[in-house]
Amino acid sequence: MHCFDACSASRSGMVTGMYQTSIGAHNHRSSRGTRKIDLPDGIQTIPELFKAEGYYTCNSQKDFKRPGKEDYNFVYSREALYDAPSWSARGEGQPFFAQIQLRGGKMRNVGKWNDAVNRVVVKYLVSPDEVSLPPYYPDCEEFRKDWADYLNSVSFTDLEVGIILNRLKTEKLLDNTVIFFRGYRG
Repeated sequence: MHCFDACSASRSGMVTGMYQTSIGAHNHRSSRGTRKIDLPDGIQTIPELFKAEGYYTCNSQKDFKRPGKEDYNFVYSREALYDAPSWSARGEGQPFFAQIQLRGGKMRNVGKWNDAVNRVVVKYLVSPDEVSLPPYYPDCEEFRKDWADYLNSVSFTDLEVGIILNRLKTEKLLDNTVIFFRGYRG
């Protein structure tokens, strides 16, 4: 099974900048149990490359308190990759690389919207009866619910991104920050 769009394989490719097949990390969570996958000689992760250039490296969830997902499909050391979940402890003027894991897409079809909405104020949630489905979908309750969940997960992601942008703006870092936004399934 080749799961290039699955979360762990996708993270493995992004953190190394390599095709998953070239480093043996193309199967979802394949470096677990007794089988361990080591990166080929000479391959360094992107956080390691940034660290070597003096950057402070972070991997966080949106709350900046806990590390983000790191289930890469190869053996690694968290300390070798990341300094902390947040860039707050970096040296004054020190550049940083931050990878921030958002939950927005994970909010779809998991029945957790109420908990998430209680933590973050959402001004408007789409209900299934308000959905206009594309003409190639059957117009039935299940498709309307799924489409509403999809639209609401996008709104939730937008709120999460806003929290991050507001922090960067408050800390006067936004104008000197390059942001890559990427989503994947899983």
